[in-house]
Amino acid sequence: MHDCNPQSESEAKTLDIAEHKERIDLPGSGIAWSGDVWKTIANLRSTRADLNIFVLDCDYGVGILTKGEPENRLKFSEKMIENLTYKDLDQNRQKILNLKHPSYLEQFLK
Repeated sequence: MHDCNPQSESEAKTLDIAEHKERIDLPGSGIAWSGDVWKTIANLRSTRADLNIFVLDCDYGVGILTKGEPENRLKFSEKMIENLTYKDLDQNRQKILNLKHPSYLEQFLK
């Protein structure tokens, strides 16, 4: 998965299609946008005991999902995930995303 680790609140903002098109059509805007993909990571880490999930801290956050026992899980309800804010992510990024340094991928693949 891509765009799992937004670096700013504006990058993590949920937009409707018209708002997104308006943002990306600005010449030279250079605006990065990830939306709330990170909440999908939180949801899957809370609900799927059959998936190992982590996010590599590179690019805009590369989510890796594989079948298997999770390294650790979250205990968020669906309502809790819905109510999470960017501030929650920013304060608990490691825990919510199971964030890993990019070099972890080599270790994981072995």
